[in-house]
Amino acid sequence: QGSLAILRKGGATDCLFNTTRWDFDWLGEYLLTEFVDFFPGDELYVECHRNTQGLSEDLRWGADEEMCGGLLSVIELE
Repeated sequence: QGSLAILRKGGATDCLFNTTRWDFDWLGEYLLTEFVDFFPGDELYVECHRNTQGLSEDLRWGADEEMCGGLLSVIELE
Protein backbone atom coordinates (compact mmCIF):
# COMPACT_ATOMS: atom_id res chain seq x y z
CA GLN A 1 0.00 0.00 0.00
CA GLY A 2 1.14 3.53 -0.48
CA SER A 3 0.23 7.17 -0.28
CA LEU A 4 1.54 10.54 -1.42
CA ALA A 5 0.42 13.80 0.18
CA ILE A 6 1.38 17.38 0.87
CA LEU A 7 1.59 18.27 4.55
CA ARG A 8 0.72 21.95 4.60
CA LYS A 9 2.62 24.37 6.82
CA GLY A 10 -0.67 25.31 8.52
CA GLY A 11 -1.45 21.69 9.49
CA ALA A 12 -3.77 20.58 6.65
CA THR A 13 -3.06 17.49 4.54
CA ASP A 14 -3.77 17.28 0.81
CA CYS A 15 -3.86 13.66 -0.34
CA LEU A 16 -2.53 13.28 -3.90
CA PHE A 17 -2.55 9.48 -4.16
CA ASN A 18 -3.61 6.60 -1.93
CA THR A 19 -3.99 2.89 -2.51
CA THR A 20 -4.47 0.09 -0.02
CA ARG A 21 -3.77 -2.65 -2.58
CA TRP A 22 -0.91 -2.17 -5.01
CA ASP A 23 -0.40 -4.48 -7.99
CA PHE A 24 3.20 -5.33 -8.94
CA ASP A 25 2.27 -4.97 -12.63
CA TRP A 26 1.55 -1.24 -12.11
CA LEU A 27 5.27 -0.43 -11.90
CA GLY A 28 6.14 2.69 -13.83
CA GLU A 29 6.07 6.42 -13.67
CA TYR A 30 2.79 8.14 -12.87
CA LEU A 31 2.09 11.85 -13.12
CA LEU A 32 -0.65 13.89 -11.50
CA THR A 33 -3.30 15.11 -13.93
CA GLU A 34 -3.25 18.65 -12.52
CA PHE A 35 -0.61 20.96 -11.07
CA VAL A 36 -0.65 21.31 -7.30
CA ASP A 37 0.47 24.39 -5.36
CA PHE A 38 3.44 23.74 -3.08
CA PHE A 39 4.44 26.58 -0.77
CA PRO A 40 7.47 27.29 1.44
CA GLY A 41 7.04 25.30 4.65
CA ASP A 42 4.97 22.53 2.99
CA GLU A 43 6.35 18.98 3.06
CA LEU A 44 6.01 16.10 0.60
CA TYR A 45 4.85 12.96 2.42
CA VAL A 46 5.50 9.49 0.97
CA GLU A 47 4.43 6.31 2.76
CA CYS A 48 4.98 2.78 1.45
CA HIS A 49 4.34 -0.64 2.97
CA ARG A 50 4.46 -4.13 1.58
CA ASN A 51 2.68 -7.29 2.57
CA THR A 52 4.59 -10.49 1.83
CA GLN A 53 2.92 -13.78 2.68
CA GLY A 54 0.60 -12.07 5.15
CA LEU A 55 3.41 -10.24 6.98
CA SER A 56 3.30 -6.45 6.70
CA GLU A 57 6.59 -4.59 6.96
CA ASP A 58 7.93 -1.10 6.31
CA LEU A 59 10.30 -0.66 3.39
CA ARG A 60 13.84 0.54 4.00
CA TRP A 61 15.17 3.28 1.71
CA GLY A 62 18.22 2.18 -0.24
CA ALA A 63 17.49 -1.52 0.22
CA ASP A 64 17.23 -3.82 -2.78
CA GLU A 65 13.50 -4.39 -2.16
CA GLU A 66 12.72 -0.67 -2.43
CA MET A 67 10.17 0.02 -5.17
CA CYS A 68 8.41 3.14 -3.99
CA GLY A 69 9.18 6.82 -4.06
CA GLY A 70 7.84 10.28 -4.69
CA LEU A 71 9.40 13.02 -6.74
CA LEU A 72 8.53 16.70 -6.66
CA SER A 73 9.21 18.92 -9.69
CA VAL A 74 8.94 22.62 -8.97
CA ILE A 75 7.95 25.29 -11.44
CA GLU A 76 8.17 28.83 -10.07
CA LEU A 77 5.30 31.04 -11.25
CA GLU A 78 5.46 34.79 -11.06
